[in-house]
Amino acid sequence: MRLTDMADELYTAAADLPGGVRAATAKRGGVTVTRVEIAREGLEKPRGRYVTLEVPSVSVLDERDAEVIEQAADELRALLPPEGPVLVLGVGNRRITADALGPRTVQRILVTMGAGTAPPVRGLRPVAAVAPGVAAATGLSLQQLAAALVGQLRPAAVVCVDSLCSAEGQRLGRTVQFSDSGLYPAQADHTRHLTRDTLGVPVVV
Repeated sequence: MRLTDMADELYTAAADLPGGVRAATAKRGGVTVTRVEIAREGLEKPRGRYVTLEVPSVSVLDERDAEVIEQAADELRALLPPEGPVLVLGVGNRRITADALGPRTVQRILVTMGAGTAPPVRGLRPVAAVAPGVAAATGLSLQQLAAALVGQLRPAAVVCVDSLCSAEGQRLGRTVQFSDSGLYPAQADHTRHLTRDTLGVPVVV
């Protein structure tokens, strides 16, 4: 088993795939898009859809890369319910660079959800964003905090932003994966384990 969170590193379109797995890769502009669909349990990744975008460099994206950003937005949008509030969770430890992607991303989210208020721009859905921190700092597990927030906000979906492990170092800073499988650390009983079953709403990572 390869030590990776990336579905396209486990199941490539060019390889013999196990039953219940489909994979396809295509290029659109400067972006390589790989789609992996896992239709059964018992494999190295949970059942679900995985979309990986590989670009020249994620770390230096700016307004010149609007096409790349739009592609990423389209792929994320396709995994979310068409309507309803979204709760964004920035998972990780902001004090550790390799694990700080989630908390740092939350700082840049356009939050449009407020008590009794409508989104400031017509057409934007209500969005709340929270960086829950880590259990060592809060005394609460991510599962506990996420369940409490979902119970209060009742979002249509939860989006978890988290750093992922790749088996290929050259992909760092260049690769983004979206999935509707939920947040699944390797350990089955891990307290970061967030899914539709544990929260009662779709969980996109």
